[in-house]
Amino acid sequence: MEDSSAAAVLEPETDIDSHRVIASFAHVAGQYFATRDQPQSSIRTLGLRTFTSEIDKLVTLAQKVMTSKENDQEEMKRMSHIARLGLIYKAEILSELQDWDGLINTLKSMEGMQYVLLTTYEAFADILWKNKECPVHVLYAGFETILRLSSDQGVMSVQKFSRWLRAICTILLSGGRDADRAKALAYTQQAIDLLKEHGDITDTESDQHYPDSERSWLLATAFNTGVQCTRSLQKPEAKEWFEVAIALCQFVAGSPRQKV
Repeated sequence: MEDSSAAAVLEPETDIDSHRVIASFAHVAGQYFATRDQPQSSIRTLGLRTFTSEIDKLVTLAQKVMTSKENDQEEMKRMSHIARLGLIYKAEILSELQDWDGLINTLKSMEGMQYVLLTTYEAFADILWKNKECPVHVLYAGFETILRLSSDQGVMSVQKFSRWLRAICTILLSGGRDADRAKALAYTQQAIDLLKEHGDITDTESDQHYPDSERSWLLATAFNTGVQCTRSLQKPEAKEWFEVAIALCQFVAGSPRQKV
């Protein structure tokens, strides 16, 4: 279909690219699932690697259709759904191949893609988290990018934010480095800003509710980190962590400051 479109003497039909996207998606998805179920081998690995370039072509073509048919809501919905699935398939393949640079670059390439939904970022987070071979620095880079992009694109869920932030801070604080603790402190302060805006939402089913368990974790982590800094005679930093802990008390039910 692609060759015949390129070789056509006359202007191709306006819907030809849409048909190409659908046909390409059916081919890629079918071949991907068939290859994924095969036993490990060099041929299987090569096949999976080939699919990543096929998916890139698919996503690019789907974006082309969306640009040309931005007033056709039904077509936009169809093409954006295919593009999102393509990105998720590619992430799954790159994770299995342990191509961590490729996976993070794919995630970063989603910046500005308005058709990307929160569920797409959730899928990337799950892919990173579930792969036990994923290095810690890749996990951190992935969650940090997910947090930033979902916030920048206005598709952020406070509930998801709280859990992704916890994963990031856990990774940062586990290293014990001053620079990493400084980053974790900045993220904790970002959580406080979010709580000031959404802290009064009590509907636990709402995406904009900051879970009580995550609030308690933030408070305990801030206080414990302050204690650790005090023991290592890092008093200015300890003071910052204790100040954060005090600020968090007003958002945690049953905390000493809230009782006052």
